[in-house]
This record gives sequence, C-alpha cells and structure tokens, in this order.
Amino acid sequence: MKKYRLAIGILAAFLLTGCGMEEYFAPAVMETPEDEKILTIELLESEISEEVSGEEETENGTLPEPTAESTGEFDDPAQWTYAYDQLDEASKSWYRVINASLLAMGDSPVTLTEEGLAGGLTEEDIDRIFQCVLLDHPEYFFVTGYQYTKYTRGDELVSIDFIGTYSMDKEAALVRKEEIEESVAGILAGIAPDVSDYEKVRYVYETIIKNTEYNMDAPDNQNIYSVLKGGASVCQGYAKTTQLLLNRLGVECTLVQGDIKEGGGHAWNMVLVDGEYYYMDTTWGDASYQMENMESSNVRIPDISYDYLCVTSADLFRTHTLDCVVSMPECTAVNANYYVKEGCFFSSFDEAQVNSLIQKVTAEGREEIYFKCADESVYATFKEKLIDGGSIFDYLGDTHSAVAYTQNDQAFLLTFWMTKG
Repeated sequence: MKKYRLAIGILAAFLLTGCGMEEYFAPAVMETPEDEKILTIELLESEISEEVSGEEETENGTLPEPTAESTGEFDDPAQWTYAYDQLDEASKSWYRVINASLLAMGDSPVTLTEEGLAGGLTEEDIDRIFQCVLLDHPEYFFVTGYQYTKYTRGDELVSIDFIGTYSMDKEAALVRKEEIEESVAGILAGIAPDVSDYEKVRYVYETIIKNTEYNMDAPDNQNIYSVLKGGASVCQGYAKTTQLLLNRLGVECTLVQGDIKEGGGHAWNMVLVDGEYYYMDTTWGDASYQMENMESSNVRIPDISYDYLCVTSADLFRTHTLDCVVSMPECTAVNANYYVKEGCFFSSFDEAQVNSLIQKVTAEGREEIYFKCADESVYATFKEKLIDGGSIFDYLGDTHSAVAYTQNDQAFLLTFWMTKG
C-alpha cells in the first residue's frame, strides 16, 4: 500500500441565491507548520478539524467508469448533456465520476480519475466540472454543494476525493421525486407528443408562466420543486423546470447562466428547435416578474410576454450578458421566434398585414396584439401611425373604444390589449 501525506483538505460550498446562481466558497483553509501536521478547515457555519499525527496511509482507490448519463435512483436519461459534450476528455472523466456520485446521493467520497490528473486537471477544475453536471441535470433538486480532499506526495498531486452535499436525506428526496414526477406527468399530458418543436416550446413557456408566481422568498426557489409543487420561484427555478420539461418532450434545452445588464445574476435557457439554436427566458416572460421590477400601476399588463420566446443572441444580449462555464453558440435563427411564427413580425408598415393580424387575434378571442418590428425605423413608423395618429382604432373598428399599450424600445415591440370602455 502506498503512503501519502494528507497535505491539503478543502471543503467547497455551492450556494444558490437570489434570482441567479452565485458561487459561494468559505474554505478558510489554514495549514500549520509541517512538524505539527494539524489541519483545520471551516465550512460556512460548521467547523471541522482533522488531525494527522503522522503519515496517513491512503490507497488511491478507483471507481468503475460510469457513463455520462450513468444510472441511479434519480437518473433522468431524457436530459441533454450539452455541457458534458463541450468538455475535453480529461474533464469528461471527472464529470462522469461526479455525476455518478450525485445520482446515487453517495454518502462516501469517490476518487476522481487518474485520467483527469494525467490530463492536467487539479482541484481548481472541480468547481467548473461540478457546475457542468448541474447545468445538464435540473433533476438534482437535492444537491447543494460538494466537498473535496486532495492528497499529495511532496509537490505531486496524487489523488482527489469528492463527495456531494445535499439538502435532505435520500428517503426525503425520493418522496419529493415522486411528487415532482406526478406534476410533470400532469403537465406533459396536456400536449400531444407529435406536435412540432415550436409548439412544445411555446406550451412549456406558457404553462410555467401561467402556473408560477415570481417570488424571491419562495421556498426551494433554486430548483424544480419550487415551480412544480410550490407554484412560486425565481429565475433558477423557472429555467431548470423549462429545461426538464422540454427535455422530457424530446426538445433539447440547457440551462444558461449570466447577468442582467442593470441587475445581478440570472438564469435562462438555450433550446434547439428544428436544428437551430434559440434563447428563451421564461422568467422574463412572466408578468409577475415584470411587476416585481416595475413601479406600481393600476393598468393590467398581459399575463405573458413573448419577447423572450425563441430569440436571437442579438435580441437577448441587449439586456442579458453571458457568464457560463461552457461556451454557447451564436443564436441567429428567427424561424421559431414567436412573433415570426404568429405573423406579428413586420419588416415594414404593411397595412394589409396589420389588418390581417388584428382580424386573426379578434377571431381567436385573444386580447393582446403584438407588433414586432424588424428595426428602429420600422418601429418608429408603427408608433407614429398607431399611437400618435391613433389609427389603431381604425383597424379595431367600433368593437373597442379603449386600448392600453406598452412600448419596448429595446426589442422594437408594441403591445396593445383591449380594455372595456
């Protein structure tokens, strides 16, 4: 048996806070002089002390090589492993070990692969790979963080042990899993399996928004349980639930992390529709989120905003910025954009198209009418004619004597909705 000295032990916590996802580390590692061989580690509110009176004998154990999807009581083979696919082979080998450990809610440390060490990975890579696992697996509602210990011989890194940390024990997690699956089954029963990708994406977007209240104080608001059982969450809960449901419907969707340009951390999604990439932000589509960030008003706004349903990078990055551990593709397609699909996109002020859209909305009994403009010039024309000139009433005829509207100058979007008067 080889002899290794326990040189450094670090416990790292992954704390999810606010609307986005923030890393919070409190290792407070302190090494005493070599002759004393005592190591003290502090983690958040608990203090863990470990004494090493001499050289500790530790065998560099191995773990059977699991797959990226692996198996476990919480496995969800429908999940799209987008983040895993972006990693190099060394990082993939550690991902597989970490994923297998979290799937099983393992209560004993596992040893990260020698393949990873040979590929140049160190303890500094653990968090990046751990985050990739969480990006791919929204079903890990019980994971709160991880701990690791590294072993060295002199200056040589010999091995690293990893263990996940959880918000509950396995028995409680299995009970919650059953509750989640019941809710998921009810939602998926509401849509035919053979509809288009676009229809699936729109259905999930609308269903989550209609059944979820944006609430910063909602319990479990960083995971899917808050949405599927609590009906209240923040962006992390919205985005993970969007990902889970779409993957179950056969639409590839991943979690995206970043920031709001005039705010803090945020989470949304990237989705693959008919072979083309789009961004979608279910949180920003929810009127309850909009009201949370608006001054009080007596005017009702539409319950759902479609500004963030299948949008391009150019559209999204007017307000969002990326800060993700893996690269994201440039989203340029517009075919599955809501406004394009629903005939609400205008490259010029076309009176026939305007009239056709209004007639369609009226016939379907909908209250909201959207005019998404191709650029600032077209947008200015729409504002001049429909609002300043009041011609919206010419198109509506005698059926409505009052309308409310909003202007989104960044997205070049006008939204009108009917009021009684």
